[in-house]
Amino acid sequence: MDYDRIMIMKDNSFNEISPTAIQGAYYKTFTDVPYSKEILHEARKYEDLPSDIIIDKHSIIREARHKIVSEFLAKSGISQVFEIAAGYSPRGLIFTEDENCEYVEMDLPIVAENKKKVVNSISKRQNLHILSGNALDKEVFDEATKYFDTKKPVAVVNEGLLRYLTFEEKAILATNIHQLLKHFGGVWVTGDGGFIDFRKNQNNTLPNLDMNMRRRISRNALSNVFNDKQQFDEFFDKVGFTTEFHEYGEMLGDLSSTKTLGVEDDQAKDLSAGAFAVVLRAKNEL
Repeated sequence: MDYDRIMIMKDNSFNEISPTAIQGAYYKTFTDVPYSKEILHEARKYEDLPSDIIIDKHSIIREARHKIVSEFLAKSGISQVFEIAAGYSPRGLIFTEDENCEYVEMDLPIVAENKKKVVNSISKRQNLHILSGNALDKEVFDEATKYFDTKKPVAVVNEGLLRYLTFEEKAILATNIHQLLKHFGGVWVTGDGGFIDFRKNQNNTLPNLDMNMRRRISRNALSNVFNDKQQFDEFFDKVGFTTEFHEYGEMLGDLSSTKTLGVEDDQAKDLSAGAFAVVLRAKNEL
């Protein structure tokens, strides 16, 4: 792999994604996800909310995504976790309530440094580690693995990253993850199974959100989006993964934001239609 080329790819457009971290923290305050309100309170000391890319009803999609990723992470039974582009996700704080869990988060430097301050103001955890870096760098993966027992499997998780990566960058990320899982064994759980139909549906259910996102974030381009499950499956099969798709709709009965926002079940179903979490496994992991 040409790591010199990867260094060239780390341009300022990645920094455009940073405001989506506090955007996600805001959405979780409409839910019953632990630590959400505390995290937003602390994060607002360092960042302003990007009001142009916030629509409260989007909380329903974000809650479904968070909960379905967490559910499959918990089902895996894996106690070593690497969360990529973690932002202000509360998942690390939640899972490290179990002292047997070793949790590593990674995000771009500005978000990672703020997240350290946010986490330390809520609860200092010896088993929660926050790294600065770019998910396209193999060195970040090498640094993360220093916290893991080589005799135990690792779960890699992420939400909302793949949509911002070109297909070339997606392949680099997938290769980095595959190499990690090939060494440790484990699973990759991503909430990023949102295809073209989902984006079109979102334009109807949450008008102007995607348009405003594209105005603010050049990487939020439709050219970076998979057409459908088949294209997603074929793409990751070439990198060495099997795929298992789960609709966000599987979580509708567990959502609290629907009650908070007064959204009926049918509307909540429409909001999340076409969005999937995907469980990926390396085909030749040890």
